[in-house]
Amino acid sequence: MPTSSSNSPKLTFEPRWSAQRYAVVSLQCLICIVIPWLIPYWPVLARMSLTGLGLAALGLGYQRVGWWGAKRLLRVTWQQSGQWVLQRNSVEQEHHAEWILSPDSFVTSWLMVLRWQTESEKLHLIILPAELPTNVWRQWQARMKLQGHRVLHASATEL
Repeated sequence: MPTSSSNSPKLTFEPRWSAQRYAVVSLQCLICIVIPWLIPYWPVLARMSLTGLGLAALGLGYQRVGWWGAKRLLRVTWQQSGQWVLQRNSVEQEHHAEWILSPDSFVTSWLMVLRWQTESEKLHLIILPAELPTNVWRQWQARMKLQGHRVLHASATEL
């Protein structure tokens, strides 16, 4: 995977919860709560169990994509040298870990999916446009494109 050129600027962002993310999470939780109660002839205990399993699966999924829990990313920095510095929510951070952006990371006009890995660990982050200022979102789109990552459905006016 290519690294950044020496004249590429250092890019940093701090993912924050946006109205979009609250809407996505609320809708998914509502679906997990309502769907089991629409299944006819199921006992109440089975419906409650299915609701609990759905909500638990959502919680684990949010933790996996870096939205919640110990793996939640507080700050992401893409340095001029091409190195990644990831600051997590957890106390025990690997200060010398060399994170590599996976080639299957991509960005669209409405979503950015970043996947990093080291020899022993993987981290994922899904970012919605409202979570970053517009100029930062465009800088990341342009940088991802320059580095050879997939930029899907991006028009020339967005970059």
